[in-house]
This record gives sequence, C-alpha cells and structure tokens, in this order.
Amino acid sequence: MLYLQKDKVACVPMFDPAHYGSIIIPETAQERCDQGLVKYIGPDVTSVQPGDHIIFSGYTGTLMSIEGEGLLIVLPEEFINGKLEAPDTEIPGLYFHGADGSSFTATYEMAMNIIAKGLEQSVHFRDFKTFEIKNDTRFRPKPKDYDKLR
Repeated sequence: MLYLQKDKVACVPMFDPAHYGSIIIPETAQERCDQGLVKYIGPDVTSVQPGDHIIFSGYTGTLMSIEGEGLLIVLPEEFINGKLEAPDTEIPGLYFHGADGSSFTATYEMAMNIIAKGLEQSVHFRDFKTFEIKNDTRFRPKPKDYDKLR
C-alpha cells in the first residue's frame, strides 16, 4: 500500500503498444505516456477515485518502480487533464438475442455482468471462498509445473 501526500495521485501508466501487427514502432517514435489508471490517491484528492482512467500531460509526474506495485506515475491532481468513461468493449463474434427476436453485439461489460449474476444465483456460490495471498510460497507453482500453466 502506498500512502500519498495531500493532492497527489498515483496511477498505473498505460503505454502505447510497441507494435501494430507486424510493424514495430521504434522507441524514439513512441509518444510519452499520457494516460493511466488511478491506483492510489492522497487525502485531499476530490476529482478522481481509484480505478478511474485519466489523461495527463506526458511531461508531468514522476515515474517510479516500487517493489510489489510495479510502475507508477505520481502527479499532483491539478495536472490531470481529464477522466475517460470506460467505453463498451465489443466482443467480435458474440451476440445476444433480445426477447423481441433482435440480436446485438455483446460487450465485455455485459458478458461480465451476466457471468456475475449467474454465479450469484448458483447454489455453489455460497461455497466460494476468497482470501488474500501475501508472499506465501505455498501458492506459487513449482518450477517443474510452469510448462503445465502455458
């Protein structure tokens, strides 16, 4: 957990892809990171919440690597230029049929909601247990088991 001062925001950077199909974009031609997902906020931050997709100047913030957290960009709240609402992500080839016989392209969000509702209504849902794994080596696969995971 990272605790930030006053109006600071820490976000996970969303870099542009290094290639499009078989075309490799050289590092010198790639743009600076100018968007990310908010992970931590300071006590005085009012305009964003953890999980928000934000846009900021590529020349602002401090890029840091924190063990257990990965890469984070820390910047003052005032340097955030905007917040993006999550777009509906269409899933190619997956369609839903309405009660009136019409069909429409399914979105990722719709599919996740249907799966969640199905799990909640399942008789086995009560048996699901969640727990947090903190640096416990018992839950890490042994080196010989890595091939089975691929």
